[in-house]
Amino acid sequence: MPAKRSCKFGGPTSDADLLDAWLANQQLERLQNYLQRGRPLADASLDELRTSWIGLMRAWAESPNQVAHGEREDIEAEMQLRKVPPPSDGATSAIEKLNRKSKEAIDELLRDPIRFREMEDDLAEKIEQFKTAARGTKN
Repeated sequence: MPAKRSCKFGGPTSDADLLDAWLANQQLERLQNYLQRGRPLADASLDELRTSWIGLMRAWAESPNQVAHGEREDIEAEMQLRKVPPPSDGATSAIEKLNRKSKEAIDELLRDPIRFREMEDDLAEKIEQFKTAARGTKN
C-alpha cells in the first residue's frame, strides 16, 4: 500500500501522487524553458511538427540510448501551446517498440538490486527537492 502523507494543500497524498506531481512539474519546466528561448518553432506548420515528431519517435525507438530529446520536447511544447496532441497514431509502431524496450530495461534493472537502489535513491532525491521547492523552503 502506498505511503500516505499529509499534503500542504489539504488532504493526504500518496507517493504516487507526489510522483505524478513531479512528472507534471517536469513537463511544465520544459514548456517554460521552450518559452524562455523564444518559442523557436512558432512559425512551423502543424504538418512540419507532426512529421518531425514522428521521425524523432522512430529514431528514438531504433536507438533509445543515442537520442537527444530536446528537439522532440520542443515540438511537444509547441503542440501543447497550440492545444494539439502529438500524432501518436503516426508513430504507433515506434511507441510500441519503446514500450517493449522500456519494459526490458526495467526488467534488467530489477535484476540488479544495487543499480535499482541507486536509481530509486536518485529519484527520491529529485522528488524531495521538488517537495522542498514546493514548500518554498531552502533546506
